[in-house]
Amino acid sequence: MSNSDRVVLALGGAGTVGSGIVKALLDKGKPAKAPPGHTMEASSVALSGNRIETGIPVHLGSVSCTWMHYSGVCWDGLRAHERQYWPRPSVRGRRGFHHHAAIPVGHCAVREPGGPGCWSCAAAMEQKAWFKVAVISRDRGRLERLRTLVSPSTQDKLTTVVGDVGSEEGAEQAKQDLLKAVGKVTDIVSSLGFSWWQGGPPHTQSLKDLTWVIETLLLSTFVSWKAFFPLVRDEPSSTYSFITGGAGDKLLMPGTGFLTVGAASALAFCQVLRDEYPQVPCKLNQVKINAGVAPPERMVPGYLSNLDLGEAVASLVERRSTSHSVFTVSCPADLKSVTLERSL
Repeated sequence: MSNSDRVVLALGGAGTVGSGIVKALLDKGKPAKAPPGHTMEASSVALSGNRIETGIPVHLGSVSCTWMHYSGVCWDGLRAHERQYWPRPSVRGRRGFHHHAAIPVGHCAVREPGGPGCWSCAAAMEQKAWFKVAVISRDRGRLERLRTLVSPSTQDKLTTVVGDVGSEEGAEQAKQDLLKAVGKVTDIVSSLGFSWWQGGPPHTQSLKDLTWVIETLLLSTFVSWKAFFPLVRDEPSSTYSFITGGAGDKLLMPGTGFLTVGAASALAFCQVLRDEYPQVPCKLNQVKINAGVAPPERMVPGYLSNLDLGEAVASLVERRSTSHSVFTVSCPADLKSVTLERSL
């Protein structure tokens, strides 16, 4: 299954954490920028007086490509920063080399201004977003705000559905509305709940307060999982990822005890699912965040950017999983490592 065929359901996608994940998923596959000092032109171009010939479309795995032949390029004459864009020659000779390569569709030429017309192959200018993303929320206003946060070029890849996944009836109705809108779901990312609660020590709280916390952090996660997991359960290429918080491991500070109770319940539920369904084809992932999360404009020391976190989770979804996994992220350096190394 190619990434362009994948539809990711982002539960909680209209929240702070979820919106970063949605944006990152939609931005996957956007065009790369030209190297510094270069311009990009979408065409088959002359290369030092020789031709780059485009041929028939081919498919290599999940990547659509155009078969290309280019010749007469002197590999040794290319600068170091240019070689990264050319596949190393398979046949070399005194006058250069001849090489056949499958180049992803939409690849273009990069030209150094003022130079002798030295061209190199770079990323697609008009490459389409890989993932389609669907978001369900009971709050239409939050869905509309989410649309203002994503890139205009990816708007057509985002589907929003008004629905309540906190009740069994609401989740089932939301599922039917979702399938009517997108047809299928291949991956699910759940970031339901809230990131902070500071209502005071337990003796000052009511049963209603505790019930609300449990409903928000645990029961909505269970109800939505029960409704949507059957959509991906039997697909080995599918993933179901839970975004949880490290608050379940300890009391963060006085007055936040109910947050710890609710977060610990969510952590336990994820553990139960991994142990109860060890052989299920769909892989269950858990990303445990041991830090606060905020959008860039509200960042404070020690917090994680929701956009950086989104990129890490999108990379996890992109590469799929071979087994149920738990990933812990405690600081911005962890996310940078994830983004650069594409591994958690």
